[in-house]
Amino acid sequence: FTGYADFESILKENTSTTDCDKCDNSTINDNHEDICPHSFTTTLQNHYAISVSFVIVDRYGKLVHEFCYTGEDVVLKFMNNVLKCEDLLVNVVKFCEYMLFDEDDKKTFDRESICFICKNKRLDKGLKEYPFSEFDPKVRDHDHLTGKYLDAAHRSCNLNKRREKPFLSIFMHNFSGYDSHLILPFLTKKLFPGIESVNVIPKSGEKFMSIKINQKITFLDSMSFLSGSLDSLNESIKKSCKYNIINQPRLVFNGDKNNQRAKNP
Repeated sequence: FTGYADFESILKENTSTTDCDKCDNSTINDNHEDICPHSFTTTLQNHYAISVSFVIVDRYGKLVHEFCYTGEDVVLKFMNNVLKCEDLLVNVVKFCEYMLFDEDDKKTFDRESICFICKNKRLDKGLKEYPFSEFDPKVRDHDHLTGKYLDAAHRSCNLNKRREKPFLSIFMHNFSGYDSHLILPFLTKKLFPGIESVNVIPKSGEKFMSIKINQKITFLDSMSFLSGSLDSLNESIKKSCKYNIINQPRLVFNGDKNNQRAKNP
C-alpha cells in the first residue's frame, strides 16, 4: 500500500523572543539602537500545522482510505489515524480470496515459460538461467486481496513472495526539510503507546530521508523521486493524466492574519 499526505500550516508570532545571551542592556545606545557585536538568531514566527489530507491507494491505484482533518491537534489526529491504518492493513492482508481464473487466463498460463517474479534469473543461482522444472514447477500466482490472477511463477518464488510482510509507504513532498519536523516531536511512547520502534535515516542534523515506525510504516520524501514544486509537477502531467480531486480541509480567513478559523469539509 502507498500513502500520500500533505500538511498545511499557519504562522504565529513568537512571543518568547530573547536578546543575545552574551550582552546586557548596555548594548542599547542613546538612540535606542541595538549595537550588539555578537551573532545570534531570533525566532520571530513559528510554524504550526493546522490541517492535513491523507490518502492510501493499493497496488492498482484504487483509493482504499481517505482522511482529512483541520484543527490545532492535527498532528496527533493524523498519527493516530496512521497507526490505526497499520492494524487495518495487516488484518486485510491476512485474508485470501479464491483465485479468479478463466479460460483466457488458462491459455496465458499454459504458454508462459518465464517466471514473472524472477524472470528466470535467480541471485541464489548465480543469475544463471533458471527455467521451470520438475523440482521447481510452474504455478499460478494471484492477488490474495482481490483474487485476480497475476501470472505464472516458480513455486519457490511464489512461496517467498507470500512471506513478504505488509507495509505502508507514505510520501510527503519536501518531507525531509519540513513535514518531518512537524511529526518527529510527537513520536513518543507517552502519546502513542502503540509505537514500538522509530528508525530515522538522516541527511544531516536537520533533514531526514525517512522515518520508519514499527518496521511497517515508512515516511518518505517524494522530492527524492520527483524534483520540483507540486504546482510545476501538476502542470506537467495534467494534460496526460486523469485523476479525481480528493476531499481537502480548508481554512476560512476572517480578516485577522494571526487568527484563522479552521473548518473540516
